[in-house]
Amino acid sequence: MANFAYGAINAAVWSSQFPTYVEGWLWRALATYIGFCGGLWIILNYVAQAYRPLNEFWEGWMDAKSKWYFNILIGLLVFICGLSFCTARLYIVVEAVISIRRLPAAAYLTADWTQVL
Repeated sequence: MANFAYGAINAAVWSSQFPTYVEGWLWRALATYIGFCGGLWIILNYVAQAYRPLNEFWEGWMDAKSKWYFNILIGLLVFICGLSFCTARLYIVVEAVISIRRLPAAAYLTADWTQVL
């Protein structure tokens, strides 16, 4: 649920200004991917709870009671998905910091609080 919300929060800046065109589309794609992974995880957990054989298969895999080729196949799939998800989240964090390099000049102006008050 948290990853779904994290992806949605990052997608909220969909039309914001990014330093380059590519960085903007990478942000959008990876925010969508993070939200998709969060939603998929919610659905898969619900399906595993509702469909007992799937839950038993998953528990068997987690306890290393499955056949060796299932262990390798599912382990590889989980590793690839986990690595791509961590890479997407890392990009979002790094991009948020390095985007400071091309802020508009008005972002560096200080407020004149005497006129505000």
